[in-house]
Amino acid sequence: MKIIFLGTPAFAATVLDAVINSSHEVLCAVTQPDTVKGKKNVYSPLKSYCLKKGLTVYDWKNINKSGIEALKNYNADIMVTAAYGQMLSQSVLDITKHGVINVHGSVLPLFRGASPIQSAIIEGKEETGITIAQTALKMDSGDIIMQATTKIEKTDTADSLFEKLAVLGGDLLVKALNAIEGNFATFIPQNHQQATYCKKIKASDEKIEFSQPAQNVSCFIRGLSSNPGAYTFFNGKRLKIYNCFQTQTEQNLKAGQLFYTKKELIIGCGIGAISVIDLQLSESKRMKTADFLNGLKNRPQFLG
Repeated sequence: MKIIFLGTPAFAATVLDAVINSSHEVLCAVTQPDTVKGKKNVYSPLKSYCLKKGLTVYDWKNINKSGIEALKNYNADIMVTAAYGQMLSQSVLDITKHGVINVHGSVLPLFRGASPIQSAIIEGKEETGITIAQTALKMDSGDIIMQATTKIEKTDTADSLFEKLAVLGGDLLVKALNAIEGNFATFIPQNHQQATYCKKIKASDEKIEFSQPAQNVSCFIRGLSSNPGAYTFFNGKRLKIYNCFQTQTEQNLKAGQLFYTKKELIIGCGIGAISVIDLQLSESKRMKTADFLNGLKNRPQFLG
């Protein structure tokens, strides 16, 4: 089939790569506009991928206002979205014969919304997956075409789970496209009463609450790693913690209290404690805990 592909992050680039290496033809791609850092324009991961592949890529600020006529000219069979980042109007949904299908990072109707992969880790789920579904005007509510699941390991971060689900999503998308092209795809309505939702993660959501049990704290930290990263304060400076694990300690630590060994930084929680794996202090680089402790002179007893 002839495809128009919409996406933005590395997750989308991995999914697109699977389609490009299949029997289907990608006519063009659409991504979010460049961001500006300093004096440089920064491309989205999907745009960088497309430029390397020589694939035409558009980066309209508003696809509903600027992209409809250009996309109609491609006479594509179907449009695919994967973490694109813009809501689509009915006019966009109607551009192609088979409409729009989406690669969503959860087992719908669970975790509808903007942060399904992070939220599954934060909420301590043991399993998640990928859904290929029709796109409707109401967010993530369309009929399900295919689903696949994968285990969430206790060592998984959002980064590692994004990578696993991107590969799974690419494979599943190609199977769904094959089924649609062969007229043997099934479209199963979602049970809307079972729907759960996740919101876009904001800066105000990223601070670690050590009054929570260690299991919750560990899930929260891993679910936000590495972007945007969960944070606390250490010697008055913002400290991002990217990874950790629950640990046992003979120290009776209070929430936010610190215990140091030669190579470990242990933080007390509401119940239990965590050991930090890697971290980044403001105005410094990301590093392993042992390296952080090696150059540390002032060792406070509590975070703050």
